[in-house]
Amino acid sequence: MRNLYYRLFLVINIVIAGAVYTAPACAAPADSIISISRGVMERLIGSRAQHIQLQVIPAPQQHDVYEISAHKGQLLVRGSSL
Repeated sequence: MRNLYYRLFLVINIVIAGAVYTAPACAAPADSIISISRGVMERLIGSRAQHIQLQVIPAPQQHDVYEISAHKGQLLVRGSSL
């Protein structure tokens, strides 16, 4: 179980870091960003990715932000760039 949490933590950080570095260059619509991020998660953690919801939120004052929460077995990752 500890290994699962560690892998989820790594996946979330990889997705966030990748998006932060590529978002200014591509400026893709939210649906495209979510689709790309979901693909990365599915390759890294397989079917567990279906328990993670992704949402794009506006960035206050041009700073990247993200929020992570969990409710009833679903992980929610919200960020200005996923």
